[in-house]
Amino acid sequence: SSFAMYCCMLATGAWLRKNYEMAIFAVALSAIVGWPFSAALGIPMALDLIISQKRPLFFILWSLLSFTVISVPLVAVDSFYYGKVVLAPLNIVLYNVFGKGGPELYGVEPWSYYFVNGFLNFNCVFVLALAAIPLIELEILLETVIAKMGRGYSWPQVFYATVLSYLGRSAGHVPGRAYRVATHPMLVWMVIFFTRPHKEERFLFPIYPLFCLSAAIALQVIPEVLPMLYGMFMYLLRAPKFLKRLSLSLLPWLPALVCVTYALLSVSRGCALYKGYHAPMDLYRKVSSAPLLSQVESLEEVNLCVGKEWYRFPCSFFLPNKKWKLQFIRSEFRGQLPQPYSPHRNGTWTIPEHMNDMNIEETSRYIEIERCHFLVDLDLPQAVATSREPRYALDEETWEVVASFPFLNSERSQKFFRSFYIPWLSNSRTSYADYVLLRNKHSL
Repeated sequence: SSFAMYCCMLATGAWLRKNYEMAIFAVALSAIVGWPFSAALGIPMALDLIISQKRPLFFILWSLLSFTVISVPLVAVDSFYYGKVVLAPLNIVLYNVFGKGGPELYGVEPWSYYFVNGFLNFNCVFVLALAAIPLIELEILLETVIAKMGRGYSWPQVFYATVLSYLGRSAGHVPGRAYRVATHPMLVWMVIFFTRPHKEERFLFPIYPLFCLSAAIALQVIPEVLPMLYGMFMYLLRAPKFLKRLSLSLLPWLPALVCVTYALLSVSRGCALYKGYHAPMDLYRKVSSAPLLSQVESLEEVNLCVGKEWYRFPCSFFLPNKKWKLQFIRSEFRGQLPQPYSPHRNGTWTIPEHMNDMNIEETSRYIEIERCHFLVDLDLPQAVATSREPRYALDEETWEVVASFPFLNSERSQKFFRSFYIPWLSNSRTSYADYVLLRNKHSL
C-alpha cells in the first residue's frame, strides 16, 4: 500500500506536467509490483487520454510497453523464489475477487470507518479534500452561467449552454479540466473502497497524496468561488456590501489558518499515538536487555509466547538471536495465524502444511503454555477472564512480571482525548493498562 502511494504521487505529478508516458508507467508499476487494485487510480487518466484527448493508440501502446517491461523481471524473480511460474498480482486478484470466501472472513466495518480514519490522520485537510470535487464542479457551473448571462443570454439559452460546457462539448475552453483529472482518482478510489464491507486503514494509503493535492486545490478554488456566490446572494438578499468586503478580506488568511490548524492537530495526534501505543516497542526492546539474556544462556531454544497480542509483534528483528522463537498460545482469536517459511534451503518453494484460504483456525500453530519461557500480554483490569484468555499477570505462582509499560485503555478513555493529546487535560481523561513481559517461574 505504501509503495502504491509513492507511485500514485509520481503518476499524478507526471500527468499534471503532461508527461503521459511516465504517468502510465507509474500506474502500471504500482499495480504490478505494488498492489493490483491501485490500477483503479489510473481510470480517470485513461478516460481523459482516450476520450478527451482522443489518443487511444498512444494509451494502449504505452500500457502494453509498461506491462511488458515491469512484468518480465517480476515474473522471473517471483518464479525463482516460488519454484514455479508465478504472476503474483494475478493471484491477489483471483483470491480477493474470485475466491470462495467473502469480506466477513477478515472482518467488516461500518460505512463511517474511512471517514473517521481520514479525519484522524488528516483532520482539516481531509475535510477540504472531500470538499474539493463539489467545489470544482460548482466553479465550472458558476463561471459558465455568469459568462452566458453577461452576453445577454436568456435563461433557457444559459441552461443549454451550461449543460454543453459542463459536459465538455462546447467549442470554448472547459474550466476545471485539469482539476478534475487531479481529483477524480481520489473519487474513484473512494467509490470502490468506501463501499466494501471489509475495510482497513492501509487501503487509504494510495490516496494519501491525493488528499493533500485535493485540499490544496480546494484552497485555490474557494477564493474563486466565494466572490461569485457572494455576488449572487448579496444581490438577491440585498445584504450590506461591507459584509461582502469583510468576508472576502479574510480569504487571503485561509491557507495560513488551514496550515496552522493542520500542524497543531497533527502534532497532537502524533503525541497521542506515541503516548498511548508505544508500549509494545519499548517492551520488545527490553527482551534484548543483558539481564534477561543472562537468564537463558544455558537454553538451546527460548520460547517467547503471545496470545491475544500476536498482531502487535513488530518483527523478528526485535528478537535477540536465532535461538529465540516467537510462539503462539490459544486466545479468543479464532482465525488463522501466520506461519514462517521452511528454514531449509529453497524453503520458499515448499507449500506449507496446515494452511487454508478460509481464515479457519489452525491449531497446529499453538504450543502448550507450559513450554513458554516468556509471555507478552496486555493486562486489562475490566477484562473478563476466560479459559483461553486468563489474566496471566495475576497468577503470581506461575508468572513474574519482568517489565511493564503503560498502554492506553481505550474502553475507559474519552474518545477525543485518546485521539488527540491535549496537555494538562488528556492525562485526567484517559486511562492506561499494563503491557507486561512475564517470565515463567517453572521453566526458568
